[in-house]
Amino acid sequence: IWHAMYAPKGTPKAVIDKLVATLQATLKDPTVVRRHSELGAEVVSTDRATPDALQKHLTAEIARFFKVRLPVTHVDVNNVDQVVAAPALPTFIMAYRSKGPTNDTAQFQRFVYESQLYAGRVNFVMVDLDQPDLSSKLGIKLPYQDDTYFVVYNPTARDGSMVFDPALSTKGMESAIRTYFGPGHEPATVVN
Repeated sequence: IWHAMYAPKGTPKAVIDKLVATLQATLKDPTVVRRHSELGAEVVSTDRATPDALQKHLTAEIARFFKVRLPVTHVDVNNVDQVVAAPALPTFIMAYRSKGPTNDTAQFQRFVYESQLYAGRVNFVMVDLDQPDLSSKLGIKLPYQDDTYFVVYNPTARDGSMVFDPALSTKGMESAIRTYFGPGHEPATVVN
């Protein structure tokens, strides 16, 4: 895991320069270094704490992770049978709008993380509501709305339960899956 600071597009260079200088000074502070060390985190060198270095790092990380098959699949009319129906696993769907007004980056990241805790027991998929409608293929109506929502879905019964909470918490996600699918559908325990 790594962290970065971002500023809105169009932020004046003088402001960016001041933020970079402040960040670099903070990263040298002994208290910050010690606290990061206690948390098992590495403080980057000042030459890596610049906009150019961040851009290079992001580009490299994106290229690296595109080689990994994520445990979450985007589903569309072309692959819904293969991804959802054929495995016949209990399925948790995140329905969102790519062209909508909401930005659900944090929710996407948490959804991907949670999917790993259920690997092999619950299928996690994403449905972009701005793509052709999957309702007829799934046998349930997926409402077209701006806010992200979730569906606990049984592909064998072609039945599901909607969870209209765009900020669904981890506990809420676990509860929805356990309530709908019953025992044996709990997340794996993370051991430190």
